[in-house]
Amino acid sequence: MPRFIRFNAEETTLLEELGGALLPLKEWIQSKSYVPPEPTPWRQDGVSLSLKELGAIPFLERLLAETSGDADLIAHFEKVEQDPLRACPIEEVRDWRSRRGLEREARFDIVESENLLTAGKDSAGKNQPIARVTFYAKHLPLLVQAARAAKAAGLNPRIFAEDLLQDRSEFWPSGSPKSSIFIKRFVEDLLYAVMGMRNQVPEPLRSALLTELGELRRVGNAFEPKHAMAAVEQFKEALDKASQRPASEAETEESAQMPMSPPPVGSPPLHTKL
Repeated sequence: MPRFIRFNAEETTLLEELGGALLPLKEWIQSKSYVPPEPTPWRQDGVSLSLKELGAIPFLERLLAETSGDADLIAHFEKVEQDPLRACPIEEVRDWRSRRGLEREARFDIVESENLLTAGKDSAGKNQPIARVTFYAKHLPLLVQAARAAKAAGLNPRIFAEDLLQDRSEFWPSGSPKSSIFIKRFVEDLLYAVMGMRNQVPEPLRSALLTELGELRRVGNAFEPKHAMAAVEQFKEALDKASQRPASEAETEESAQMPMSPPPVGSPPLHTKL
C-alpha cells in the first residue's frame, strides 16, 4: 500500500496554490460586511488569511497517515458484501428469515449508505469507495504533471483550478480519471482541515474560518450571561428596525390585492368580545 509521510516541496507549494485558488479566503473576507466580535489579527494591514497560515496541507499529511488503514477496511467490506450472512450465528439463517417474511438473502451496502469515502462511479453507476492514501497516490502525480505544463504555458492558477473543476483542462493527462473527482475530494479535505479545529496552528488561527463564519459556539469557547443579554439586545434592535420600515407602494398594493386566507380549522373566532 502506498504511504504518504510528507509531501515534497513542489507538491506542498502546488497544493497550497491550488487550494488558494479554489478557496480564496482573503477575497471572501474582504467582500463580506460581517465583522466578528472575536479578535481577527488576519484582518490587519499587510496580513492575509491563507491555507498556509491555517496549516491545511500539514493537516492533510496527517489525515493521509491517519486513514491509511481504510484500504484494508474497504477490502474487508467487499468480502462481507459478497456474503453478508456468512458470520451470522443463527443456524439456517435464510430459512429463519423466510419464516419472518424477509428476503432469504440479505444486502450489505455500506457504500450506498454513505458511510465510506467515495469518488466517482463505475460503469454500472455504483459509487466507488476510496482510501485517501491510495486516492492521493494515484491523482497527485497527474496533478503535478498538469501543473507543470500549465505553468510552462503561463496559465493563471485561478483559471487552471477552474478548468480542473470543470474537467476541461487541456493539461490534465488524457485517459486519466476526471480531474473534477480529485478537486472535489481535495476541497472537502481542505474544509475538514480549516473547519474541524484539528489543524495544528495556534489560536485564533486554528478557528479563524469558524470565526469569520460567525460560528462562535464551538469547542473551547465559553460564554457568560452578559454575552447572551447583549445578543438579545442586538436582536431586538434589528427586529425594531425591520418592523418600523415603511412598506413600499408596490408592497402595499400587492397586500391589498391578496385575498385573506381562511382561519385554520379549530382556531378561535377573530372578532373581539365586548
